[in-house]
Amino acid sequence: MEAARAIIIADGAAAVSTTKVAKQVGIAQSNIYIYFKNKDELLISVFQHEQARVKAFF
Repeated sequence: MEAARAIIIADGAAAVSTTKVAKQVGIAQSNIYIYFKNKDELLISVFQHEQARVKAFF
């Protein structure tokens, strides 16, 4: 999720792909699908994680 977050910050959510995330982390792309059904689920998970971090400040 941190790799996806970094891509979103650098290039926007549209630039996120499972291929890019896998390369940045140094794993096979298929390993991402162990944790996330698809790219949308990954993006939703990143969003929810960041949302929880923001709520923790308030």
